[in-house]
Amino acid sequence: MSRTIELDALQDVESLENALKLAYRKAKVDLYYSNDIRSADLVAYEAKLEPNIRSLAEKLLRSLNGESEDWAWAASKEFVGEFTLIAKRFDAKGRADGSAREPETRPSDEVRTGFVSFYADGSQKCRSAGATAHFRILSRCSIDMHILAALWIGAVGSKLEAALGIVPKNLESEERNTDSISSSFGDRLRRDKRNEYNWHSPGSFKSYIHQYRRWQRQGYRTISESLDRGESLVAVTADFQSFFPSLDAGLLLDPDFLEPQLESRMTRAESRLNSIFATALLGWRDAVKADLGDWNRPGEEEIPVGLPIGLPASGLVANLALSKFDRVVRNELNPLFYGRYVDDLVLVVRKTEEMSSGVDVWRWIEKRFELAGEKLELDFEGEDPDKIISICYGPPFSNESPLKFSADKTRCIFLEGEAGILLINSIEQAARERTSEWRALPEIPASAQDVKRTVVTAAGSDGEAADGLRSVHTLAASRARFALTLRDYEALAKDVPPDAWRDHRSEFLKVVSDQIFDLEKLFEFERYVPRLLQIAVQTRDWEGLRIQLVALGRSLRTIRALKELEVQVNGVPVAEALVGAAVDEWAGGLEMAMVTAIRRSAGVPLSENEILRIEEANREAGLSEKIFEGLRSAHEHYAALFASDLASTPLRALLLPHEWRQSPIPRFSELEGVLSSPGMPSALQSDFENLVVFIADRCASKETGQRNGGDGSTNRDAAEILRKAGGFQYPTRPMSAGELLAVTRAIARCDAASDSSAQSTVKGSESDWQSFIAGVRLLRGYSVDDEAPIRMVEASVDESSEPVAVVRVPRSTSEEDLDNRAAIALAAIRTTRDQLSAAAHDAPDLSLARYRSLCRLANSVISHSEQIDIMVCPELSVPREWYSRVAFKLQASGVSLIAGVEYGRSLRTEKAVTNQAWANFAHSAWGFRSAVMYIQDKQRSSRGEERNLLAENQLVLEPACRWGKPPILEHRGMLLAVLICSELTNLEYRAHLRGRIDALVVPEWNQDLKTFSSIIESSAFDMHAYMIQANNRVHGDSRIRAPYKDEWKRDILKVSGGSHDHVLVGSIDVRALREFQSKHDDPRGEFKALPDGFRPSEGRCIWNQRQSAHG
Repeated sequence: MSRTIELDALQDVESLENALKLAYRKAKVDLYYSNDIRSADLVAYEAKLEPNIRSLAEKLLRSLNGESEDWAWAASKEFVGEFTLIAKRFDAKGRADGSAREPETRPSDEVRTGFVSFYADGSQKCRSAGATAHFRILSRCSIDMHILAALWIGAVGSKLEAALGIVPKNLESEERNTDSISSSFGDRLRRDKRNEYNWHSPGSFKSYIHQYRRWQRQGYRTISESLDRGESLVAVTADFQSFFPSLDAGLLLDPDFLEPQLESRMTRAESRLNSIFATALLGWRDAVKADLGDWNRPGEEEIPVGLPIGLPASGLVANLALSKFDRVVRNELNPLFYGRYVDDLVLVVRKTEEMSSGVDVWRWIEKRFELAGEKLELDFEGEDPDKIISICYGPPFSNESPLKFSADKTRCIFLEGEAGILLINSIEQAARERTSEWRALPEIPASAQDVKRTVVTAAGSDGEAADGLRSVHTLAASRARFALTLRDYEALAKDVPPDAWRDHRSEFLKVVSDQIFDLEKLFEFERYVPRLLQIAVQTRDWEGLRIQLVALGRSLRTIRALKELEVQVNGVPVAEALVGAAVDEWAGGLEMAMVTAIRRSAGVPLSENEILRIEEANREAGLSEKIFEGLRSAHEHYAALFASDLASTPLRALLLPHEWRQSPIPRFSELEGVLSSPGMPSALQSDFENLVVFIADRCASKETGQRNGGDGSTNRDAAEILRKAGGFQYPTRPMSAGELLAVTRAIARCDAASDSSAQSTVKGSESDWQSFIAGVRLLRGYSVDDEAPIRMVEASVDESSEPVAVVRVPRSTSEEDLDNRAAIALAAIRTTRDQLSAAAHDAPDLSLARYRSLCRLANSVISHSEQIDIMVCPELSVPREWYSRVAFKLQASGVSLIAGVEYGRSLRTEKAVTNQAWANFAHSAWGFRSAVMYIQDKQRSSRGEERNLLAENQLVLEPACRWGKPPILEHRGMLLAVLICSELTNLEYRAHLRGRIDALVVPEWNQDLKTFSSIIESSAFDMHAYMIQANNRVHGDSRIRAPYKDEWKRDILKVSGGSHDHVLVGSIDVRALREFQSKHDDPRGEFKALPDGFRPSEGRCIWNQRQSAHG
């Protein structure tokens, strides 16, 4: 499958159509993750994708290959689209400088914020006039223009971006001050291992958060190392003011810009595409300027319009616009560190004698720019040489105006000695904690009364340690904290039944309405309004929705009623006569965003009573009728959004186990009427057909079939739906490799170790793995290891032993072997008989208290001072509905999870249940954090379990996947096996595993502590392996047991009871055990002598591994 598009080879409409379909795949994902999802426009476009793409291809082909250079179609209003306004900030009277608001509180029922007061009765009173509302222009380009931009990114922009260099993954790989290493971290394109643009990955750009953290980490590390060497430093932080509106797309046509960026000349077709795209950008600018003509104040500065914010390609163009600036900084300033995140930069240089103040530093920078022939001007206040009021760069290229640095965001920080080390250490620590918070599971207050405090703290700026070189009292910091809090409540909306957290939700939505929907805060947090509304709609909390709508309506009425209100757009005041029009434009865009959010989350039809309640709330709020109409018809739109993978619940949920689904999905009868069957690009068609067949075959089998809802449909039906769904062909959130493994169970063939079927299983696994590889290539755009995960190994534990099959988790050569030391976290979790009974009847206990407890345990593992390798939970302890969220969060921190999940209903027999251990093995084999999902069934119930199930309406245990002998798993060099509770008592199982494994993991729900204690202790010696036992906290005796010689060392960890769920950590030394076994009873060793007849398998012998390594 070709990973490049050669424009000059596209000589006909059909070939160009295929290229544009690939571009549409990219553009759709880019739009989904932008500030403006445009879901309704995307659904409408995708419904007629073939004719829409053909029309665009015909126009573009004439322009690429024809003699004419008339590209007027690319600058037409129909093609470039329109604009709307989004909020930037709101300044009360006397706050025109835009500085961060200092919260004002007093010990009464009144909390005053800005110019608006909230009283105990919820009323709002305006207490001053003369406020200023600041807005930014957001583009609403046509979908055709987004596709053209995505094609330009891949065919031309990626070549221009290559001149920015490669962002090093660490400082050791960096060669400072060379053009091969980039200083630009933001808006970087996705590339493959060969550093070529990846046409088949989802979206065009790398993850924002990963690049941002890398930018921070490398800067902090450079400063720390320099200070440790005793150097004195100056750190400069700055960003450019009104950056996107200040840039002119004409730079793409400027030879002074293009020539230094390209290693070779553009082809004729590439040059023409570049010109067409630049024409479209300039056409949008001119169209918006024309629409804003009356908004400008006569004789004053016009509202600047540059690159369209909201068109993802603008980020790449803006990044490129500073390439000359980057070269000057690297080559002339000789920085210890220079990193730029689009328009935001950090510069670290050695302090010289001439640098005694910030002004001195900027004068030094100015001189070096002048020596390089570049213009950097400092503007001082009057005759005062010590007060800079503005700093201008450029213009960098002939078509542009000078770029100004934001005066209030420019700082020079002098760092030296112990004081400097303490400061940077505190900043690094705060940044690590913030990163850890993003990795963590939700942290929800214990009581609803505490919700208000957490929300107010998150949205404010008091009492937080700085997590950047700038002050923490910034809007960005407040937004980041609130986003964390919002993420926690969004997780609750998906994971916990609405009634189970009603009080917390009610308080959260009330506080949000009071605090976030206050006018000044609304401008700061506007981007989160749709997500807040979605929480109410998803949980069908109509009272919560009413409170939010009323608060929003009140703020909109307030701003419209303000006297002497000034409105600024892109930093320039609007004509007084058009102030109302500007406010209405913003309010209309906000209302449409609210309608879109509601439609994306309305998974269940509304009853007539619910519609009446919503209508009443909308009337009370005083919002436009389109809000109510949007709510009334929300479910009608939901199926189409879901089929296009634009609803809040991703389309891939159709295939996931029904317990993993966090929101309702449409019935198949609803989906069949909205399937667009848009057609795949030819380069992907073969992989697409193979994947659909693979999913249909595997998901329709008795072992892996899944129920899909109340209409009797199965996953075979789901696979057929996916064949026609635009959201599977053009996904916004495709299945991850780990989810695809879970759905198809391509690695979880639990009969692998059965000696009667091992060879055929391995052969079948190889076939499945090739289908999986093709699926990952199609869905995610990268390649995985060709080696199948189930392999035969010679396991000569005795002379009669046959080879056995081992399930091998993919691994990276850079990952540390667990056959050195592995840190194991044992979770002591209380599970009651009532909870077991409820789960057996498909009504699991999903209470908030239980959710909080499980999240707290996982978070303690994530934040543990020692890197944990595996977390083990008892039998039947983790609700199936929550396993995936916990496992994926642990996976992001490199932690694997082995847990006994609650009873699941059998798909083959109505009166049967399954008892399973689910394992999510974290790895980095594919260049990033991923995981392999493995499921193992308990084969037979114990006597006590059998009686308990029979008492539950005559239920029986029936495994979904049978095996004859316990499967063996290989994870990062360590060989282990899992036995569930009573399976430990099976002597044949233990005999089969003896000599073949390093550790045995036993999740239990066991009261017979004495019997099992004897088996665990004797098995540690008989099997000569580590025993990892996790039992229900009610009964205790969770432990890690080792076959050590000294009795006092044998229990590495042992715990019983406790008043609350908790986690304890112990380490096992696999290499030491293997070395002892390989030497055959070294009397000086720390382990007990090998039992009679014990022989380690060849793969576990240290001498054999060394021989293999040396050929």
